[in-house]
Amino acid sequence: MAGVGDCSLPTACNAGYWKLIGRMGSITINIQENPFLREIFEEGRQEGRQEGRQEEAAGLLGRLLERRFGPLPAWAQQQLAAADLASLEIWGLRLLEATSLEEVLRTA
Repeated sequence: MAGVGDCSLPTACNAGYWKLIGRMGSITINIQENPFLREIFEEGRQEGRQEGRQEEAAGLLGRLLERRFGPLPAWAQQQLAAADLASLEIWGLRLLEATSLEEVLRTA
């Protein structure tokens, strides 16, 4: 990559380059007006919502399991934290009839 003088970017010897960039002023990009950026933004937003739902479901199920079976062992906490929404839903329904923590969190 070509730089200013004998340097390649990014290096400390390109102070002149960075000063030029600073004088250019700020650039504002409206994500909603740019189809490419809007798509990336929406994908990130959906992923964030999905992660939020997953974390909330795992937290709620963890609290219900603790209420029913007492403090959760580390393996159960790890399993809840790593679970997808479908597994959490299945375990939540099993909780209604299971007699042990192992029965609720079985994977098969």
